[in-house]
Amino acid sequence: MSRIRNVRRLRLPVMVWLVAYLALAPLGVAFAQTPDATLQGTFIDQATQKPLEGIRAVIKDLTTGTTVESSPSDDAGRWSVTVPAGRRYQIVGMTREGGVQQDVVSSPMSARIPGVYEFAPILVVVREAAQKPAPAAEKPAPKPAPRTA
Repeated sequence: MSRIRNVRRLRLPVMVWLVAYLALAPLGVAFAQTPDATLQGTFIDQATQKPLEGIRAVIKDLTTGTTVESSPSDDAGRWSVTVPAGRRYQIVGMTREGGVQQDVVSSPMSARIPGVYEFAPILVVVREAAQKPAPAAEKPAPKPAPRTA
């Protein structure tokens, strides 16, 4: 009999603890780290249709307005960047080695759930650095006009 009374005494505290745990457990999920999504794409030279290496995509988070750069593209022109899921992103530019920047605008993409999201290949017009013009040959100074007295 005493065992049955002991079990009955424990039943109420266990039930209260279980209800409290189940009610508060979803709050722990709200404070968990945001899952990530991976955005990736390819840079291709528009003239030669060959992949471009060493270019970073500049990605804008349309939810917060912040930007992030991808890792440099590899020899196949592929780049990727890890971003928080549940937001909208757009490629707004690119940077090449040496700080050369170029504007690029892609369609916005929603990375609503964790996963990998592929942007369409980006065709890049490769502009070579402008060559400095050769210095003009110096012209001899004009001779002064003779003075008349």
